[in-house]
Amino acid sequence: MAMSLIEVALVLGIISFAVVPMVGLLAVGCQGYQSAVEKSVEASILQHVRGLGASLRSEGDSLPLTSFTVDGMTTRTGTVDAIYSVSTDPAQKAIVTGQTMATLACHYHIVHLPSGKTNASGVIHVTPR
Repeated sequence: MAMSLIEVALVLGIISFAVVPMVGLLAVGCQGYQSAVEKSVEASILQHVRGLGASLRSEGDSLPLTSFTVDGMTTRTGTVDAIYSVSTDPAQKAIVTGQTMATLACHYHIVHLPSGKTNASGVIHVTPR
């Protein structure tokens, strides 16, 4: 038993009415996934930077310019794999209330190299050894 032209048009209309919003949701989902991946990589980079922060000994010290891959792993600066670059300002004495140990504060900046925008920035606090 064959379908008439009206039935075919009705079925196509119903299917397109359901599929078009799903395509729109797919784009939103992909953007959310990309954002989650970037946040995860930034957290990995920040953990590495905090580890490097232990090398800060006195005011004026700064961490070397460090580059990272898309997975958050360190790489040489200037290579094709370098997607993120992390720079730091010279360390300063941190003023933290209620703390007895001298602490250094070091501002860091995580830059996404292809876009040139700063993805994250903040301060790490380190107690010199």
